[in-house]
Amino acid sequence: MTLPGKGLSAKSFIISAVMLGFLALAVFAAPGVASARVLVPPSYCLSGDADPRDVVSSVSGPSFFSSVTLYCGDPTKGVLHIDAAHPISVDGSDDDNVVLCLNRIMYYGEEVPAAPGNRAWQIARSDRWSATTVFDADTLEVISMFTSDSNNWAACAAFTG
Repeated sequence: MTLPGKGLSAKSFIISAVMLGFLALAVFAAPGVASARVLVPPSYCLSGDADPRDVVSSVSGPSFFSSVTLYCGDPTKGVLHIDAAHPISVDGSDDDNVVLCLNRIMYYGEEVPAAPGNRAWQIARSDRWSATTVFDADTLEVISMFTSDSNNWAACAAFTG
């Protein structure tokens, strides 16, 4: 069974939702930890009002059975790091595409070489362009994400394997 228009199986959707629920419980229930917001759009991260631990997305896929999490981050990782080299529109027009791009990479992608301490997943589109996400091998926090065609977040988001 595939969810209409999303290219996600019902099982993958449920697993992602459950994993995000556990992440939310961990973030909100941990003693001494400031409450981060769950599921803020990438543009909010760029507003200057976001906490580095605000969650943008948490995804997994059939080839990777743990959740990789994209946080607002800081200049070394997350949305703020991605935006510095691979611009994301501040007006919110890239919000859905950035989140879906990460989902598509982790769902349809394959592991590719990465720097020591990191892992990387990549999709290769039929038009010879690709999209890649790099994450910390231990924390599973997204460090960076980019496309080979000038940060075409919409084409990455439209990828269906």
